[in-house]
Amino acid sequence: MITTLFVRTKPTMAELRYAGCSTATVFCAFLLLSRRPGFAALATFSMVYGLQRLSELKFQNMRMNLHAYDFIYFLRNRAAIGFLLKNIRSIAIRPLLSLFSCAILLSLIFFIEPAAIDRPAAAVVFLIAVTAFAVNRRYLASPRQWSDYWGYFDRPIHGGHFVDSIFEAFKAWRHGGVLVTEQATAEVPELPATPASRLDRLPPSIILIVNESTFPPSLYAPSPPDPAIAAFFRSTDGRTHGLCVEAFGGATWKTEFSMLTGIPTSCYGSFAEHVFHWAANKIHQSLPQYLKLFEYRTAMVDPLVKEFIGSDKFYNSIGFDEILDRAIFGTTSDCEPDEFYFDRALDWLRRHFSVSSRPSFLYICTMSNHHPHDVQFVDDGGAVRTSKIADTEFDEYMRRLRRTCRDYANFRAELARRFPDREFVIVHFGDHQPPFTSHLLGRKIVWKGTPEQFLSDEILYRTYFSIDGVNFNPIIDGDVPDTIEVAYLSTVILGAAGLSLDAVHKVRRDLMIRHAGRLFFADDQGRIAAQLNRRMMEAGLISPH
Repeated sequence: MITTLFVRTKPTMAELRYAGCSTATVFCAFLLLSRRPGFAALATFSMVYGLQRLSELKFQNMRMNLHAYDFIYFLRNRAAIGFLLKNIRSIAIRPLLSLFSCAILLSLIFFIEPAAIDRPAAAVVFLIAVTAFAVNRRYLASPRQWSDYWGYFDRPIHGGHFVDSIFEAFKAWRHGGVLVTEQATAEVPELPATPASRLDRLPPSIILIVNESTFPPSLYAPSPPDPAIAAFFRSTDGRTHGLCVEAFGGATWKTEFSMLTGIPTSCYGSFAEHVFHWAANKIHQSLPQYLKLFEYRTAMVDPLVKEFIGSDKFYNSIGFDEILDRAIFGTTSDCEPDEFYFDRALDWLRRHFSVSSRPSFLYICTMSNHHPHDVQFVDDGGAVRTSKIADTEFDEYMRRLRRTCRDYANFRAELARRFPDREFVIVHFGDHQPPFTSHLLGRKIVWKGTPEQFLSDEILYRTYFSIDGVNFNPIIDGDVPDTIEVAYLSTVILGAAGLSLDAVHKVRRDLMIRHAGRLFFADDQGRIAAQLNRRMMEAGLISPH
């Protein structure tokens, strides 16, 4: 029975064999340490079942399996632990309570059960189990490896993948190489070291807004939308542009990384969740770094503490001059109304323009539509748990979205009023959909096991981007596909601002048009994206990592 916890409902023989050897090795390790068969059996069951439940909880909240590196990462990041305790308590509190209860029970059994196995005999059994596991892993087993991208999103209770991730985490820790690259072909040309041409005029300031958990309701609601909401999602070219993202239900930073660097987070495979850690000081061309070539001043308005998931090190390394976070705002909540963050942005712009004529790049993160959506979001302190709301989660989403539309309209009006002589390009986009949308498709259970349509056709991974302007008419090329991968967004933003493109962005633009907006998913294995990564390394724009 313990073995079946390692695999899906209908495992193959190879999976059963691999799971059996893994389970036997864990049991023999506990037996060697304790010399107590009963204790070893219960400890093995507790460990395997605990990992399975933890992986299941993580999958339900983030659509990603448990990875061995998660434990190292969170032990080194107190801010991330605090965020989990506050926002996704089910993935933090319940496992901790279960661990505490299990520790008490195992302690009692350890002291009650007498030692019945000699240490030398236990050592021999352990060596046999390790040998069987090693032989099975090397010659007989055929589980999906973590280097297979789909393995990270498939089978949330497949403990064999977790075992593989232990070896992968150790290899990455020792040797790096988490970013996938591939020998480039003519499909992705070399990148000549030719800088972008300078402008003969002052370029517009750029304001980039990531709207937390925001997606067009038209994806799920066929009825005619509210005119104000429809206008919110519509760009100045009259189109509603779709955005393919690489996260669902959470992990905003994955979308941010792809957008800011132009590198699909999927190129990091199972380490995509920890991409900020691996990529800090390794990316030498990003959207902020590129804009600094045109003398932009760069800043970010962050609802969280900047140390969260090590984001401050990453943001600083890619060219942000200033990060305004919750500690600077003096708030106790990381889920304030959009208006709050827009006001902080307006204050920063006022200070900047009072001492400089340089254009600005301001990146604003909002939080008002962050899940859960079975609670009322109120202005005083963010989302607070009240009695169960009478309407559906979709209705609560729409209620918050209307407030988002209103706050954005007010922000846009304030920009025009306060800075009548300044030009602005405003781009806002959705980072991912909230978890409840999977229920709208009736995919609450089925979705967990079959993500074969991931991103290529699955609307759960679609949001939007909208391009707007204040005192400036954004330039939106008619060749831009209706829906693009988020890694292309920075190239589209530069074009909208009328900035010249260097060799990298020209290649990205060509690939975007040629492959109908797809980069990582332009082919089955992400080869085109991997080849572009190799070209960027050859040009010194990415350091190996």
